[in-house]
Amino acid sequence: MLYLIVGGKDSTVTYNIWLEALKILKQSYPEAYKNIQWEINFSNTSNDTADTYKYIKTLPRDKLNILNPQIGFYQWIVKVKNYFIPSAMVRNCCSTYKEGQINKYYNKKENITMVTGVRKYESTKRAKYEFVMNSDFRTKLHGKDNLAKPWIALAPIVEWKDEEVWLYILREQLEYNNQYNVGFNRCGCLICPYQSDYVDLLIEENYPKQWLRWLEILKKNYVIWHVREHLKWSLEEWMNGKWKQGTSKEYELINLSLTDDRIKQLAEIKGISEAMARKFWNKKCGCGKKLNPTEIAMNYKTFGRYENVEEDNRELLCKKCFCEQQGIDKKMYADLTYRYLEEGCNLF
Repeated sequence: MLYLIVGGKDSTVTYNIWLEALKILKQSYPEAYKNIQWEINFSNTSNDTADTYKYIKTLPRDKLNILNPQIGFYQWIVKVKNYFIPSAMVRNCCSTYKEGQINKYYNKKENITMVTGVRKYESTKRAKYEFVMNSDFRTKLHGKDNLAKPWIALAPIVEWKDEEVWLYILREQLEYNNQYNVGFNRCGCLICPYQSDYVDLLIEENYPKQWLRWLEILKKNYVIWHVREHLKWSLEEWMNGKWKQGTSKEYELINLSLTDDRIKQLAEIKGISEAMARKFWNKKCGCGKKLNPTEIAMNYKTFGRYENVEEDNRELLCKKCFCEQQGIDKKMYADLTYRYLEEGCNLF
């Protein structure tokens, strides 16, 4: 079995290349051609645009296989996740609506080849992609394999640059997703934590109903998950894009270079002295891991805080090392941080 993934310009080009390859195969190896079983796959996330669905309907119906989810993306956030939204830190939407649907539909024991339009120039995460990617390759690259072991991915245009894709489309006069005509550079999920602020403006302009629906979800998320208390962002900051990273205002500050203004800002955010705020910068565990604000706060809450920076030369512990030293698990650690936060400890 072989299937192609479709939706954006890269998959449009890949699909056309596949059709050309089939023509050559039919002419040169007619017997082999007869044995090929293939289909077009579209994993419907329900987070796509009307333009994407219109484009999908132009594909041959006898080959098109649309994988519809059991529950829509927005309903999933509301009813299943209780307004807990995806972010760059917690990207569980892809495992649910993309590879999650594929894994459920296709036989994990069957030898399946996926023809995909991924390219190494799309992002740093895809820079090491190759034409043929099996389970061993995926595991080595990502540390795990989210697909079935027998499945192989082929990426015919993995070496292509963006301009080469568009030149091919123009030369072959291919029909493509209308989203590109209004300024989008990708046509995946409409709402995505990896999208830029520029894309936010495009959504607001071209898909206002979907954008307003997302803003209402962000408002609910902000209240239900106590974003102001936990992450320190204002509602305006959260809705203007800070939801994408899912990290705290403190985390963003301490990852910038140390300045008096930033120390003062952190002290005001947390309600602590500037001397104490200074101690949140450039902290590492003995294991070498850079510490986040919660890990730093946990150390000072547990082992005591010294306002005099010069007198405090203790080695702080990351979450993993802290748990090992204290004989607790990660859940107990998380419960402690929430308890201290609810009690009003200003270190958190």
